[in-house]
Amino acid sequence: MKRALIVLSCFVLGVKVSADDKECSGPLPLLENAHTSAGARRSSYTHGDVLHFTCHPGYMAAGRTSYSCLNGTWVRSRRGKCVRKLKPCELPSDIPNGRYEIVNGTDFVFGTIIKYTCNDGYQMMSRADSRICQVSGWSHSLPITCEFLKPHTGVRVKSPPYDHAPIRTGHVVEFECSPGTGTVLRGSSKVTCTSTGQWSDSFPVCEEVTCELEEIDKSVAVRRRPAHGATVKYGDALRFQCVHEWMEMQGESEVTCESSGQWSRSFPKCRGNRCGQYYTHINVPPKRLYSHREWVQFQCQEFYKISSNTWMQCWDGTWYYTVTCREPCIVTPEKMDERKIKLVYGERKNLYVKHDERVTFSCKHGTSLKPLGSKLQQKCTNGVMHLPECY
Repeated sequence: MKRALIVLSCFVLGVKVSADDKECSGPLPLLENAHTSAGARRSSYTHGDVLHFTCHPGYMAAGRTSYSCLNGTWVRSRRGKCVRKLKPCELPSDIPNGRYEIVNGTDFVFGTIIKYTCNDGYQMMSRADSRICQVSGWSHSLPITCEFLKPHTGVRVKSPPYDHAPIRTGHVVEFECSPGTGTVLRGSSKVTCTSTGQWSDSFPVCEEVTCELEEIDKSVAVRRRPAHGATVKYGDALRFQCVHEWMEMQGESEVTCESSGQWSRSFPKCRGNRCGQYYTHINVPPKRLYSHREWVQFQCQEFYKISSNTWMQCWDGTWYYTVTCREPCIVTPEKMDERKIKLVYGERKNLYVKHDERVTFSCKHGTSLKPLGSKLQQKCTNGVMHLPECY
Protein backbone atom coordinates (compact mmCIF):
# COMPACT_ATOMS: atom_id res chain seq x y z
CA MET A 1 0.00 0.00 0.00
CA LYS A 2 2.76 2.47 0.87
CA ARG A 3 4.51 1.80 -2.45
CA ALA A 4 1.28 2.32 -4.44
CA LEU A 5 0.69 5.65 -2.63
CA ILE A 6 4.20 6.80 -3.45
CA VAL A 7 3.78 5.91 -7.09
CA LEU A 8 0.45 7.73 -7.20
CA SER A 9 1.96 10.84 -5.66
CA CYS A 10 4.77 10.87 -8.16
CA PHE A 11 2.27 10.48 -10.97
CA VAL A 12 0.24 13.43 -9.77
CA LEU A 13 3.19 15.70 -9.41
CA GLY A 14 5.07 14.66 -12.54
CA VAL A 15 2.31 14.04 -15.10
CA LYS A 16 2.02 16.28 -18.11
CA VAL A 17 -1.50 17.58 -18.49
CA SER A 18 -2.96 17.11 -22.01
CA ALA A 19 -6.03 18.53 -23.67
CA ASP A 20 -7.78 15.15 -23.40
CA ASP A 21 -7.61 15.09 -19.54
CA LYS A 22 -11.08 15.26 -17.96
CA GLU A 23 -12.32 17.76 -15.38
CA CYS A 24 -13.74 16.83 -11.96
CA SER A 25 -17.29 18.08 -11.45
CA GLY A 26 -20.29 17.24 -9.38
CA PRO A 27 -20.34 16.67 -5.60
CA LEU A 28 -17.09 17.22 -3.75
CA PRO A 29 -15.61 14.38 -1.75
CA LEU A 30 -16.59 14.31 1.92
CA LEU A 31 -14.34 13.73 4.93
CA GLU A 32 -15.79 12.97 8.37
CA ASN A 33 -15.52 15.86 10.85
CA ALA A 34 -13.79 18.05 8.25
CA HIS A 35 -14.65 20.64 5.62
CA THR A 36 -13.12 22.62 2.77
CA SER A 37 -12.91 26.39 2.84
CA ALA A 38 -15.56 28.35 0.93
CA GLY A 39 -12.87 30.02 -1.17
CA ALA A 40 -11.64 26.66 -2.50
CA ARG A 41 -15.07 25.51 -3.74
CA ARG A 42 -15.76 25.78 -7.51
CA SER A 43 -18.19 24.30 -9.98
CA SER A 44 -15.43 22.25 -11.65
CA TYR A 45 -11.79 21.38 -11.17
CA THR A 46 -9.14 20.63 -13.78
CA HIS A 47 -6.85 17.65 -13.93
CA GLY A 48 -4.16 17.99 -11.20
CA ASP A 49 -6.13 20.28 -8.83
CA VAL A 50 -5.74 19.41 -5.14
CA LEU A 51 -8.50 19.86 -2.55
CA HIS A 52 -7.42 20.31 1.11
CA PHE A 53 -9.58 19.73 4.23
CA THR A 54 -9.77 21.45 7.65
CA CYS A 55 -11.06 19.78 10.82
CA HIS A 56 -14.28 21.00 12.47
CA PRO A 57 -14.04 22.86 15.83
CA GLY A 58 -13.40 20.39 18.62
CA TYR A 59 -11.41 18.09 16.33
CA MET A 60 -7.77 17.98 15.44
CA ALA A 61 -5.91 16.62 12.39
CA ALA A 62 -4.18 13.26 12.66
CA GLY A 63 -2.04 13.62 9.50
CA ARG A 64 -2.80 15.68 6.42
CA THR A 65 -5.89 15.00 4.31
CA SER A 66 -6.34 15.95 0.61
CA TYR A 67 -7.96 14.81 -2.67
CA SER A 68 -6.54 15.25 -6.20
CA CYS A 69 -8.47 15.55 -9.47
CA LEU A 70 -7.12 12.86 -11.88
CA ASN A 71 -8.79 12.47 -15.29
CA GLY A 72 -12.21 13.47 -13.94
CA THR A 73 -12.02 11.43 -10.74
CA TRP A 74 -11.25 12.53 -7.17
CA VAL A 75 -8.44 10.43 -5.76
CA ARG A 76 -7.50 10.63 -2.05
CA SER A 77 -3.80 11.49 -2.05
CA ARG A 78 -3.23 12.00 1.71
CA ARG A 79 -5.03 9.79 4.19
CA GLY A 80 -5.07 11.82 7.39
CA LYS A 81 -8.21 12.12 9.50
CA CYS A 82 -9.89 14.42 12.08
CA VAL A 83 -10.14 13.02 15.59
CA ARG A 84 -12.01 14.48 18.53
CA LYS A 85 -10.06 16.61 20.98
CA LEU A 86 -9.85 14.88 24.33
CA LYS A 87 -8.99 17.91 26.50
CA PRO A 88 -11.91 18.19 28.92
CA CYS A 89 -13.63 21.32 30.22
CA GLU A 90 -13.13 22.08 33.89
CA LEU A 91 -15.47 20.39 36.32
CA PRO A 92 -18.66 22.48 36.35
CA SER A 93 -19.94 23.93 39.60
CA ASP A 94 -23.35 23.54 41.13
CA ILE A 95 -25.46 26.66 41.66
CA PRO A 96 -26.98 27.77 44.95
CA ASN A 97 -30.31 26.02 45.41
CA GLY A 98 -29.84 24.05 42.17
CA ARG A 99 -27.92 21.30 40.40
CA TYR A 100 -26.81 20.15 36.93
CA GLU A 101 -26.91 16.90 34.87
CA ILE A 102 -25.32 15.75 31.60
CA VAL A 103 -27.92 15.69 28.83
CA ASN A 104 -25.58 14.97 25.89
CA GLY A 105 -22.26 13.15 25.99
CA THR A 106 -20.61 10.92 28.55
CA ASP A 107 -17.76 13.09 29.82
CA PHE A 108 -16.86 16.79 30.14
CA VAL A 109 -15.24 16.98 26.69
CA PHE A 110 -15.97 19.00 23.59
CA GLY A 111 -19.65 18.86 22.67
CA THR A 112 -20.90 17.71 26.06
CA ILE A 113 -24.05 19.54 27.17
CA ILE A 114 -25.12 20.00 30.79
CA LYS A 115 -28.42 21.40 32.01
CA TYR A 116 -29.18 23.16 35.32
CA THR A 117 -32.40 22.75 37.30
CA CYS A 118 -33.55 24.49 40.50
CA ASN A 119 -34.52 22.79 43.71
CA ASP A 120 -38.16 22.74 44.70
CA GLY A 121 -39.44 26.20 45.59
CA TYR A 122 -36.79 28.04 43.54
CA GLN A 123 -37.02 29.65 40.11
CA MET A 124 -34.31 29.88 37.41
CA MET A 125 -33.39 33.55 36.90
CA SER A 126 -30.94 33.09 34.02
CA ARG A 127 -32.09 33.12 30.40
CA ALA A 128 -29.94 30.09 29.61
CA ASP A 129 -30.15 26.94 31.70
CA SER A 130 -27.68 24.86 29.63
CA ARG A 131 -23.95 25.01 28.97
CA ILE A 132 -21.86 23.38 26.21
CA CYS A 133 -18.23 22.31 26.48
CA GLN A 134 -16.47 24.24 23.71
CA VAL A 135 -12.87 24.56 22.62
CA SER A 136 -12.40 27.60 24.87
CA GLY A 137 -14.32 26.06 27.80
CA TRP A 138 -17.90 26.11 29.00
CA SER A 139 -20.34 28.40 27.19
CA HIS A 140 -22.30 31.04 29.13
CA SER A 141 -21.90 31.98 32.76
CA LEU A 142 -23.29 29.97 35.60
CA PRO A 143 -27.02 30.67 35.97
CA ILE A 144 -26.61 31.96 39.53
CA THR A 145 -27.62 34.97 41.62
CA CYS A 146 -26.15 36.84 44.57
CA GLU A 147 -27.86 37.05 47.91
CA PHE A 148 -29.71 40.30 48.62
CA LEU A 149 -27.93 42.20 51.41
CA LYS A 150 -29.39 45.21 53.15
CA PRO A 151 -27.04 48.25 53.07
CA HIS A 152 -25.65 49.45 56.39
CA THR A 153 -27.35 52.26 58.29
CA GLY A 154 -26.74 55.63 56.66
CA VAL A 155 -25.69 54.08 53.34
CA ARG A 156 -27.95 54.46 50.34
CA VAL A 157 -27.84 52.95 46.87
CA LYS A 158 -26.82 55.53 44.28
CA SER A 159 -27.47 53.35 41.21
CA PRO A 160 -28.87 51.19 39.72
CA PRO A 161 -32.15 50.08 41.40
CA TYR A 162 -31.51 47.56 44.12
CA ASP A 163 -34.38 45.76 45.82
CA HIS A 164 -35.26 42.33 47.14
CA ALA A 165 -35.40 40.71 43.68
CA PRO A 166 -32.65 38.14 42.96
CA ILE A 167 -29.43 39.80 41.83
CA ARG A 168 -27.97 38.39 38.62
CA THR A 169 -24.30 37.84 37.81
CA GLY A 170 -22.58 41.02 36.63
CA HIS A 171 -24.96 43.34 38.43
CA VAL A 172 -23.07 46.37 39.84
CA VAL A 173 -24.36 48.33 42.83
CA GLU A 174 -22.98 51.81 43.65
CA PHE A 175 -23.31 53.28 47.15
CA GLU A 176 -23.07 56.72 48.75
CA CYS A 177 -23.66 58.38 52.10
CA SER A 178 -26.72 60.52 52.58
CA PRO A 179 -25.79 64.19 51.93
CA GLY A 180 -25.65 66.55 54.89
CA THR A 181 -25.15 63.80 57.46
CA GLY A 182 -21.49 64.60 58.12
CA THR A 183 -20.46 61.06 57.18
CA VAL A 184 -17.96 59.65 54.69
CA LEU A 185 -18.02 56.31 52.85
CA ARG A 186 -15.50 53.76 54.11
CA GLY A 187 -14.95 50.79 51.81
CA SER A 188 -15.62 50.18 48.13
CA SER A 189 -18.26 52.44 46.59
CA LYS A 190 -19.04 49.80 43.92
CA VAL A 191 -19.57 46.05 44.37
CA THR A 192 -20.36 43.47 41.68
CA CYS A 193 -22.25 40.19 41.73
CA THR A 194 -19.57 37.74 40.53
CA SER A 195 -19.91 34.44 38.68
CA THR A 196 -19.35 32.58 41.94
CA GLY A 197 -22.53 33.99 43.47
CA GLN A 198 -20.55 36.17 45.85
CA TRP A 199 -20.25 39.96 46.01
CA SER A 200 -16.88 41.28 44.84
CA ASP A 201 -16.38 43.17 48.10
CA SER A 202 -18.00 43.82 51.46
CA PHE A 203 -20.70 46.46 51.52
CA PRO A 204 -19.31 49.85 52.68
CA VAL A 205 -20.27 51.77 55.79
CA CYS A 206 -20.74 55.48 56.46
CA GLU A 207 -18.59 56.80 59.28
CA GLU A 208 -18.74 60.16 60.98
CA VAL A 209 -16.30 62.61 59.42
CA THR A 210 -13.58 63.83 61.78
CA CYS A 211 -10.51 66.00 61.27
CA GLU A 212 -7.21 65.35 62.99
CA LEU A 213 -6.12 68.23 65.21
CA GLU A 214 -2.80 69.27 63.72
CA GLU A 215 0.10 70.81 65.61
CA ILE A 216 -0.62 74.46 66.36
CA ASP A 217 2.21 76.99 66.23
CA LYS A 218 3.20 78.48 69.59
CA SER A 219 2.61 81.97 68.27
CA VAL A 220 -1.10 81.19 67.84
CA ALA A 221 -3.82 80.65 70.45
CA VAL A 222 -7.12 78.85 69.79
CA ARG A 223 -10.32 80.32 71.10
CA ARG A 224 -12.29 77.63 72.90
CA ARG A 225 -9.69 74.99 72.14
CA PRO A 226 -11.13 71.42 72.02
CA ALA A 227 -10.49 69.36 75.13
CA HIS A 228 -7.52 67.00 75.01
CA GLY A 229 -8.49 63.93 73.01
CA ALA A 230 -11.79 65.45 71.87
CA THR A 231 -13.03 64.67 68.35
CA VAL A 232 -13.31 67.51 65.85
CA LYS A 233 -16.32 66.69 63.65
CA TYR A 234 -17.44 67.76 60.19
CA GLY A 235 -18.59 71.39 60.26
CA ASP A 236 -16.66 72.29 63.44
CA ALA A 237 -14.55 75.43 63.19
CA LEU A 238 -11.38 76.53 64.97
CA ARG A 239 -10.78 80.24 65.52
CA PHE A 240 -7.26 81.56 66.08
CA GLN A 241 -5.65 84.68 67.46
CA CYS A 242 -2.07 85.78 67.99
CA VAL A 243 -0.69 85.33 71.49
CA HIS A 244 0.59 88.94 71.44
CA GLU A 245 -1.33 91.89 70.14
CA TRP A 246 1.73 93.29 68.40
CA MET A 247 1.96 90.17 66.21
CA GLU A 248 0.35 89.90 62.80
CA MET A 249 -1.42 86.71 61.64
CA GLN A 250 -0.30 84.95 58.48
CA GLY A 251 -3.19 82.90 57.12
CA GLU A 252 -6.88 82.75 57.96
CA SER A 253 -8.13 83.20 61.52
CA GLU A 254 -10.75 80.44 61.06
CA VAL A 255 -10.50 76.94 59.59
CA THR A 256 -13.32 74.41 59.20
CA CYS A 257 -13.45 70.61 59.22
CA GLU A 258 -14.77 69.63 55.76
CA SER A 259 -16.72 66.57 54.57
CA SER A 260 -13.50 65.08 53.17
CA GLY A 261 -11.99 64.90 56.65
CA GLN A 262 -9.51 67.65 55.76
CA TRP A 263 -9.26 71.20 57.08
CA SER A 264 -10.51 73.96 54.80
CA ARG A 265 -7.04 75.58 54.86
CA SER A 266 -3.71 75.37 56.67
CA PHE A 267 -3.43 76.49 60.28
CA PRO A 268 -2.13 80.09 60.58
CA LYS A 269 1.02 81.41 62.22
CA CYS A 270 1.79 84.79 63.77
CA ARG A 271 4.84 86.93 63.15
CA GLY A 272 5.99 89.74 65.36
CA ASN A 273 6.15 92.26 62.57
CA ARG A 274 4.34 95.05 64.42
CA CYS A 275 5.80 97.15 67.18
CA GLY A 276 4.17 98.34 70.39
CA GLN A 277 4.68 101.66 72.16
CA TYR A 278 8.20 102.66 73.05
CA TYR A 279 8.26 103.36 76.80
CA THR A 280 11.29 105.54 77.65
CA HIS A 281 10.04 109.01 78.61
CA ILE A 282 9.21 109.62 74.96
CA ASN A 283 6.28 111.50 73.55
CA VAL A 284 5.07 109.41 70.60
CA PRO A 285 2.22 109.82 68.13
CA PRO A 286 -1.04 108.41 69.54
CA LYS A 287 -0.78 104.91 68.10
CA ARG A 288 -0.91 101.62 69.96
CA LEU A 289 0.78 99.52 67.26
CA TYR A 290 3.15 100.33 64.43
CA SER A 291 3.43 98.42 61.16
CA HIS A 292 6.40 96.55 59.78
CA ARG A 293 8.91 98.96 58.10
CA GLU A 294 7.16 102.05 59.51
CA TRP A 295 9.41 105.02 60.42
CA VAL A 296 8.50 107.15 63.47
CA GLN A 297 10.08 110.37 64.70
CA PHE A 298 10.15 110.68 68.48
CA GLN A 299 10.52 113.57 70.91
CA CYS A 300 11.28 113.50 74.63
CA GLN A 301 9.12 114.80 77.42
CA GLU A 302 9.73 118.28 78.79
CA PHE A 303 13.17 118.85 80.34
CA TYR A 304 14.41 115.47 78.99
CA LYS A 305 17.23 115.67 76.48
CA ILE A 306 16.95 113.50 73.35
CA SER A 307 19.85 111.70 71.71
CA SER A 308 21.18 112.81 68.35
CA ASN A 309 18.97 110.27 66.55
CA THR A 310 15.25 111.06 66.62
CA TRP A 311 13.99 108.41 64.15
CA MET A 312 13.22 104.73 64.76
CA GLN A 313 11.92 102.01 62.45
CA CYS A 314 9.67 99.06 63.24
CA TRP A 315 11.13 95.97 61.60
CA ASP A 316 9.54 92.57 62.12
CA GLY A 317 8.30 93.49 65.59
CA THR A 318 11.51 95.17 66.80
CA TRP A 319 12.44 98.85 67.05
CA TYR A 320 15.69 99.77 65.34
CA TYR A 321 17.88 102.93 65.61
CA THR A 322 17.32 103.52 69.32
CA VAL A 323 16.12 106.89 70.57
CA THR A 324 17.28 107.80 74.11
CA CYS A 325 15.89 110.48 76.46
CA ARG A 326 18.28 111.58 79.22
CA GLU A 327 16.69 112.52 82.53
CA PRO A 328 16.98 116.06 83.98
CA CYS A 329 18.36 116.93 87.45
CA ILE A 330 16.07 118.66 89.93
CA VAL A 331 17.61 121.11 92.42
CA THR A 332 15.21 122.28 95.15
CA PRO A 333 15.60 125.25 97.63
CA GLU A 334 15.43 122.72 100.48
CA LYS A 335 18.45 120.79 99.19
CA MET A 336 20.42 124.02 98.73
CA ASP A 337 19.58 125.18 102.31
CA GLU A 338 20.78 121.86 103.70
CA ARG A 339 24.15 122.45 102.05
CA LYS A 340 24.23 126.22 102.73
CA ILE A 341 24.54 127.07 99.07
CA LYS A 342 22.64 129.26 96.65
CA LEU A 343 22.41 129.88 92.95
CA VAL A 344 24.73 132.46 91.45
CA TYR A 345 22.13 133.13 88.77
CA GLY A 346 18.43 132.57 89.09
CA GLU A 347 15.58 132.79 91.51
CA ARG A 348 15.04 130.73 94.60
CA LYS A 349 12.79 127.96 93.21
CA ASN A 350 12.95 124.43 91.84
CA LEU A 351 15.56 124.29 89.16
CA TYR A 352 15.34 121.72 86.30
CA VAL A 353 18.71 121.11 84.76
CA LYS A 354 18.89 119.17 81.50
CA HIS A 355 21.35 116.38 80.94
CA ASP A 356 24.90 117.54 80.32
CA GLU A 357 24.16 121.17 81.40
CA ARG A 358 26.14 122.93 84.18
CA VAL A 359 25.03 125.10 87.16
CA THR A 360 27.21 127.38 89.27
CA PHE A 361 26.54 127.70 93.03
CA SER A 362 28.00 129.95 95.78
CA CYS A 363 28.21 129.64 99.53
CA LYS A 364 25.74 131.61 101.58
CA HIS A 365 26.90 134.75 103.44
CA GLY A 366 29.29 133.91 106.26
CA THR A 367 30.05 130.35 105.07
CA SER A 368 32.93 128.80 103.17
CA LEU A 369 33.26 125.75 100.91
CA LYS A 370 34.22 122.73 102.92
CA PRO A 371 37.76 121.50 102.45
CA LEU A 372 37.93 118.56 100.07
CA GLY A 373 34.34 119.34 99.15
CA SER A 374 32.97 119.32 95.64
CA LYS A 375 33.33 122.17 93.22
CA LEU A 376 30.83 125.02 93.16
CA GLN A 377 30.08 124.30 89.49
CA GLN A 378 28.37 120.95 88.81
CA LYS A 379 27.07 119.10 85.72
CA CYS A 380 23.83 117.10 85.39
CA THR A 381 24.46 113.53 84.18
CA ASN A 382 21.24 111.71 83.32
CA GLY A 383 19.36 112.88 86.41
CA VAL A 384 22.33 112.88 88.80
CA MET A 385 24.08 116.06 90.11
CA HIS A 386 26.50 116.17 93.08
CA LEU A 387 25.76 119.43 94.99
CA PRO A 388 28.61 121.27 96.75
CA GLU A 389 28.50 121.85 100.54
CA CYS A 390 29.50 124.91 102.61
CA TYR A 391 29.99 125.37 106.44
